[in-house]
Amino acid sequence: MLGLLLAAIYVGLCTISGVVLETSVLAALNFLWYWYLSWGIVAIMIPVVMFIVGLVMTTDKYVKSTGWIITAMAPLVALILIVKSAMLLIGVWLVITASNSGINFADWDRTKLIVGIIVYIIGLFAFRVSYSNGK
Repeated sequence: MLGLLLAAIYVGLCTISGVVLETSVLAALNFLWYWYLSWGIVAIMIPVVMFIVGLVMTTDKYVKSTGWIITAMAPLVALILIVKSAMLLIGVWLVITASNSGINFADWDRTKLIVGIIVYIIGLFAFRVSYSNGK
C-alpha cells in the first residue's frame, strides 16, 4: 500500500508541475513494478529464515514439536508470498504493456488494462489478515 501511495503522490506532483498525465502514470507504474519486485525478493527471506529457525529448534528437546511445525509452515508461507508478489507484478506489468500502442490514454489496450487492474487489485487484497477482535 505504501508503494501505491508513493506512486499516487508522484503522479499528483508531476501533474501539478505540468508533466503530461500519461507520462507520469507510466513512470509511476514503472516505480511500482520495481517496488513490488524488490519487496517480493525481501519477502522470500521470511520463509527461508522460518525454515532455518525451525530446523534449529528441532535440535532442542523442549521445543522440538514447535520447530517441526515452523519448518512445515515455511513452504506454505513461501507459496502465499510468491503468489501475492506474482499477482502484483503481473497486474502492474499488464497495465504498463497496455500502453504500447501510444502515449495517449485513448490508444491503450483496454483488455490488458482491465485484466491488469483486476489482477493487481486481487493481489493487493489477497491474503490480508484482520486482527480485529470484533469489538
